[in-house]
Amino acid sequence: MRVFGPGFGGLTERSFMHLKTVIIVKMRELEEWVGGPNSPLFSRLESIVCKYCPLLSSFSFLECCTKLCQLYISNCPKLSQLPPLPHTSTLTYF
Repeated sequence: MRVFGPGFGGLTERSFMHLKTVIIVKMRELEEWVGGPNSPLFSRLESIVCKYCPLLSSFSFLECCTKLCQLYISNCPKLSQLPPLPHTSTLTYF
């Protein structure tokens, strides 16, 4: 799988709107996690853990995660830059 987002596994945008925690580990082919600007897809996310995804280069939806309070990224060497995080005051772990 190269892209994670709507359409993955037959899931719709509505399916993603209810997620509070996402853990992605050892997805060696994952290149992009999509959501789009001003997208409500991941607006309820409180926690993201992403480890050992060597090709991942984009988290384009992070600026829309207004409830995000935990963000853990490890061993994702191509993910060299994150988009603006306007709600960083809510983060408890980075």
